[in-house]
Amino acid sequence: MKIGDTVRLITIPPNRSRWSLENRALFEKCLGGTFLIARMETSKRPSHPLVVGLGVGHVLGKPSEHETIFVPAAYVRVE
Repeated sequence: MKIGDTVRLITIPPNRSRWSLENRALFEKCLGGTFLIARMETSKRPSHPLVVGLGVGHVLGKPSEHETIFVPAAYVRVE
């Protein structure tokens, strides 16, 4: 997995109850969709050492690079 790869968001992180309604709605719109990896970062959480930033602006009618969501790499699948 690398920046520029196309991935599918296969599940939503379980800690949604702490998110704003706007964030929850965005993740739900993105679930099952394909996105380009825009960023990759390491995480301090041993259970999810790699986090990917997905360009999701097109889901909101904007250019993809205008909105990014971050999810553990385990929640996406390379297409």
